[in-house]
Amino acid sequence: MGIPADVVSKVSADWGKVGGDLGSLGAILFEKMFTARPNTQDYFAAFKGKSMSELKADPALKTHGAKVLSLVDTMVKNATDEGKLKSAVAEFVKNHKARNVGLDLIAGTKPELIAAIVQAGGANADAWGTFLDAFIGLVKAAS
Repeated sequence: MGIPADVVSKVSADWGKVGGDLGSLGAILFEKMFTARPNTQDYFAAFKGKSMSELKADPALKTHGAKVLSLVDTMVKNATDEGKLKSAVAEFVKNHKARNVGLDLIAGTKPELIAAIVQAGGANADAWGTFLDAFIGLVKAAS
């Protein structure tokens, strides 16, 4: 996969700032994703048909956000261990295939994830773009 060392360093520094509360960060991600692409809400039975105010009040948003961002946490913490990354991504792909969530939808979440990280205090949007491109490459290879 070969993520450049400077990218890993910048992403790791940002994650140290924003990755401590995966639930809150995940809620920001979902709010951005559901606002930018409302059809994505339909992939989540618990969130389908709810207004943004209902979603923000629903503790399940943070719970699921934390679950989703646990993969990002694994990736950041193991950015130089290709075996661990491939294993985590393979499990992610398996779980998402079962829900008919394909590469296009996963890759399409990149801008919202970067925006959520920046909103939470991250400062390295370009590094995150490179890092997430590597993740998308792993997803494609595992699909």
